Amino acid sequence: MRIASKAVELDPYYAQAWALLGLAQSSLRYGFRREVEDGVAAAHTALAIDATIAEAHCPMVRRLEQRGLHADAAAALQKALELDPDSWEVNKEAARVRMRERRIEDAARHYEKAISVIESDLHAWGWLMSCYRALGNSAGERQAAEISVARAEEVLSQDPSNGAALSFGARGLAVLGKVDNAREWMDRAMLVDFDNLDMRFNFARMLAAQLGDVDGALKLLQRNFSSIDAYMLKLAEADPDLDAIREDSRFVNMMARARARLGANDKNGLAAVLGDSSRSAGLQ
Repeated sequence: MRIASKAVELDPYYAQAWALLGLAQSSLRYGFRREVEDGVAAAHTALAIDATIAEAHCPMVRRLEQRGLHADAAAALQKALELDPDSWEVNKEAARVRMRERRIEDAARHYEKAISVIESDLHAWGWLMSCYRALGNSAGERQAAEISVARAEEVLSQDPSNGAALSFGARGLAVLGKVDNAREWMDRAMLVDFDNLDMRFNFARMLAAQLGDVDGALKLLQRNFSSIDAYMLKLAEADPDLDAIREDSRFVNMMARARARLGANDKNGLAAVLGDSSRSAGLQ
């Protein structure tokens, strides 16, 4: 974000830099729960300079989703795909949305497109393991696991405490049958980054889907569900890796409490959302 901010400071008419700034802000706000702008203002600036920049529509998708304006979010995503169907950023956004919709085959297609652009994308390879497992593609799952482990090891050689690398790498090891190594990576990760909720969620998915450890998965998820947001709740509702624990009464109760809490919050903010929806779907 700092580089993009500096770029637009030096050249206020650099449309691509404005789009990248919007993407960075959106990712920090919704992906890492940072108190920053949501990227929509920067995205509008990018499009005002160059209306053909596909990536500038991605922050709008996130904001619209957060406000419950799903039809408008779908339209923004479709516009981005029409402008540049080969964009890495747009395909990653499309894959993320399709996973939350449980459109697993479509999600896999977008993740595959993303890695055709940036082959080293560990996140895409990590989620492809889940997609392929759900689709019954064991050969694809194993290939994705092998690449995930290799990519994770590369990242960890430079950043030993990287939670994403530890979680996706551990999942890969589990897929390859190296269960003790997978648990060793998980234990290491929990020591160095205990409060990383995304990492904990990934480990819970691994324990549920790959290792059959229902109690362990639920124990990890308890901390996530105490502060879960609407995005993560929607993902938990759709994620095929959690199907193994979906009927467990403990998971059912966690989901119910989270829905009730978020429903109360939505009710408190309903007037603001309705007001925004009448002004260009809340994007002004």
